[in-house]
Amino acid sequence: MSLEYLKAKVQDSGINIRPPLSIEEVREFEAQAGISLPADYVEFITTIANGGFSPCRLSPLADWHYRYDIKRPQPEICLTQPCIITPDAVQHGEKWIDVQNVDRYEERWDNNEWAPLVGTICIAELGCGWVYSLIINGPFVGRIFAYGGGAFLPPQFVEEGTFTDWIESSVDKIVDGKHLYFLDGKV
Repeated sequence: MSLEYLKAKVQDSGINIRPPLSIEEVREFEAQAGISLPADYVEFITTIANGGFSPCRLSPLADWHYRYDIKRPQPEICLTQPCIITPDAVQHGEKWIDVQNVDRYEERWDNNEWAPLVGTICIAELGCGWVYSLIINGPFVGRIFAYGGGAFLPPQFVEEGTFTDWIESSVDKIVDGKHLYFLDGKV
């Protein structure tokens, strides 16, 4: 699918989107953080939308750290760490972090040095503390998962394998008359 086709779908959906960022703004963020964002996500936020305005809850890049639950998260620290979240996290239930053998994670989390979402950015707020996040560092770069409700509820990967597939599938549902609270604010 072409980016122009997706852009037309987003416009037809009536989703209340923010203007896109410039590629220079994105490259500045990447340079500061010491990372590269997935190419399809960069294309979306520089061509179609850098998040949304209420009721749309797509997150702008500036809100990358939403739900990190640490004070003053720094992109050059949080985003360069590999993401520990794996597709099988849900199988481990409340022990999903323990299975990853993260060194002293409770102590580090209490000291604002680590959080379960390191290596990811928030791409949409679902409400009630739940988010969709995009993995930007580690073996599952480019995958999206839902997370929230406390550290002991394991994250759940979405079916779609890429950001583009996920956003297109979500917009298609809106165009087809279905509701997705994080896009249209309707339940």
